[in-house]
This record gives sequence, structure tokens and C-alpha cells, in this order.
Amino acid sequence: MRSPLPMRGLALACLLAAAFDASASGLQIAPTSLEMAAAGPAQALWLTNSGDHELRAQVRAYKWSQAGGKDALDPTQALVASPPMLAVPPGGRQLVRVIRTGQDTAAGEQTYRLLVDELPLEAAKGTGVTYVLRYSVPVFVGASGTPSLKWSGTPGRDTLELTVSNAGTAHAQIRDVDLVQPGTAPVAIVPGLLGYVLPGATMHWTIALPAGATATNASLKALVNGDATDQTLAPGALSR
Repeated sequence: MRSPLPMRGLALACLLAAAFDASASGLQIAPTSLEMAAAGPAQALWLTNSGDHELRAQVRAYKWSQAGGKDALDPTQALVASPPMLAVPPGGRQLVRVIRTGQDTAAGEQTYRLLVDELPLEAAKGTGVTYVLRYSVPVFVGASGTPSLKWSGTPGRDTLELTVSNAGTAHAQIRDVDLVQPGTAPVAIVPGLLGYVLPGATMHWTIALPAGATATNASLKALVNGDATDQTLAPGALSR
């Protein structure tokens, strides 16, 4: 059964309004992404509690794919987390082992996500709000080769409709996107993570532009898997 949960970015904050005392979450995770060799050992994910109350968390694995310009998650047994349920005392940390079961034998890079959910505290006296965190951790198994990206865009009144296709054999992480007009300084339009494009997939984003910026006849600067790249958008894609 496909998960209906959208995955935009690595950490998603969920706000639950209920009859709980107000409480700031202390859940932190490291690392924020994992890479595993196809025949390699289990990897470690650390959950740390920087708060002053015990926290409880659940870790679940999903097969990650992309279709129609969007992320999709499907429950899987090809990757498991041990333990899947845990409690972390204040100031403590807990190791979660991320293990391949061998059920996914497809060739090429295999992509998953671990959803790490902080569980709501038990109801307490009084009313208030409990803040519950969800982390979405990308996991790449058997990564090899390089991405091969094609960029195209269509300008709106104050937006850029950006489409990126990946014909390569490895994922592309895209971040820190700048808009560049000839003869002008770059303008940051996506500080931080834009998203991922998996091998063989095409992703689409609507990017809000700063006041006064235009995407017509522009190019882009970005980091792809940490490397700087200059991208000319598809010819004619930005003409009005």
C-alpha cells in the first residue's frame, strides 16, 4: 500500500493540537542520510534526546520512488530498523541499526527512506500543544555512477516552474539554487535543500522568486551532490 505522506525536505515538523502540556521536542538524528554498499554491513542511525523529558520514537522503512514529478513511499521489508520502537532518556542517545534483508535484488541504485516519528507524550493535566517531529532520512544502497541531469523551466509572474530529469545511474541532491541574469549578481531562490531526483525520474518544483527577480533568459547555479554546477535551462523554455 502506497504511503500518502509527501516527503519534502529531510525534516518535517508536525504540529498536533491536543490536550497535552506544551513541550519542545529534543529529538535529533545523525546522520541525516545513509549510503550502504550492496553487500555491505548494517549502518548506524543515532537518535539523541536533548530535551528534559524522556522521548519515544518509532522508525519505519519505505521503498522510495518518484513518478509524475512527486515522491512516493511504499512499505518494505527489504530494509529494517532495529529496534523499530525505542525510548531515549533526557540527555541520552540510542543506536538504531539499519539492516538490509536481501529481499530487494534489483540491479542499480536502490532508494529508501526511514521515517523517524517522535511519538506524542501521554495526556497530562491542563491544555496546550505538543510539538511532534518527523524526520525523513534518505537511504541509498549500491550507489554507483553519476547523475545526468536535464534542466528546463517556465517563468510565471513571480515564480519559476522548474523541471529536472535524471538519465544517469545515481541520485542527484539539489540545493542552494541561485538565479543568474546576464551581467547581474546571482540571486538566491532556494537557500538550502531543493530536493532529490532519483535515477530515471523527473521532478518538478514551483519556486517563488524574490521581488524584482525574473526567470526570463536566466540560468541557474546550484550544488548537485555537493558540487557546484552552472545550468542553462532548456532552449526556448523561458521565452514568453
